Amino acid sequence: MQLNASFINFFISWDIGNWSDCSVSCGRGMQTRPVVCAQRVSSTSRIDVQPSKCPSPRPESSRTCMNKPCAEWKVGEWQKCSSVCGKGERRRLVVCHSVDDRNVTDEQCEGLKPLDIQICDMGSCAQGWFHSPWSRKCFPSCGRGHRSRQVYCSSPDGSQISEAKCQSKKPKQKKACRNKRPCGGYWFAGPWSECSSTCGSGVQERSVICVKKLDKKLFTIVGKENCRGRDKPEMERPCEQLPPCQPQWFMTPWTQCSASCGTGTKTREVRCMDPELAPSSTCTANKKPSQQNICNTQPCTDESVQQVTLLDFQIPAVKMCTSSVDWQGQPGYVHTHSIKKTAAPHARHINIEKPKKSHNLY
Repeated sequence: MQLNASFINFFISWDIGNWSDCSVSCGRGMQTRPVVCAQRVSSTSRIDVQPSKCPSPRPESSRTCMNKPCAEWKVGEWQKCSSVCGKGERRRLVVCHSVDDRNVTDEQCEGLKPLDIQICDMGSCAQGWFHSPWSRKCFPSCGRGHRSRQVYCSSPDGSQISEAKCQSKKPKQKKACRNKRPCGGYWFAGPWSECSSTCGSGVQERSVICVKKLDKKLFTIVGKENCRGRDKPEMERPCEQLPPCQPQWFMTPWTQCSASCGTGTKTREVRCMDPELAPSSTCTANKKPSQQNICNTQPCTDESVQQVTLLDFQIPAVKMCTSSVDWQGQPGYVHTHSIKKTAAPHARHINIEKPKKSHNLY
């Protein structure tokens, strides 16, 4: 039995196998596969025939393959510029590194090699170090401390630039100093004084100073700022309960003597005042100070000044501060009592003048 030629050709085709593994484990390699022109004679068998009998184009039987690179460029960090100012260059390490962790020749790395040298511009060069005067005060203000000043690296135009551009050693910004006053201190309180009054109300006072201990037995007085932060003891306190004050006699100064010789008289005013400095009538009468006294008892001589009478003698003003209460009990004034000569012989007038400003007595 003869088969039709077209029927036979119908069973002729390309028989294609699977791709093989890449020819290399890294980098670029090849893969292949079987491609043959075959004629099937049954469902399980075939025969190879001339490739020209199979349809075109023939399927490819090989191709390139790319695994991870066998080596790649390893780049380090840029180093500092070779110059601190102006232009210079900086470098970095660039090597071809294989997958098995070793350096290989540059030819084994693909692509252009990264730059390992680069031009760098560090700006204008410095003129030098500039500094301000030392501070006048030592800091802190006690004990050992330091004085300071500002120091900067200057460019030719006077602006501040990086200190690295000034190649000389930087001048000191601090120097040691010592204050006469030591640091630290403690409050020292003296004994309380006697009460300022024996009756009514009064206060006691004491001295409180700041001292610094120099050694076991030696102290020195320091400023109160040394004791800053410590509670300062009180310097004044009210006295313990005192008995109430009693009325007492008040008096003006004596007037001038009425005669320069041959015995004259001098007088003063005496008033009884209560603790509030108001007029009172409860003072002890037998303790009332005298209001008149003799003076200039020496005898007069022919050459001595004639006896001065009240008519010819100007008695100076006698001032008595009575309190902030006047004789009529009106508050707010201190009265001035003036005894002045008048035209009539032996006449005396007491003038009560209201002061321009009131005064309180303490």
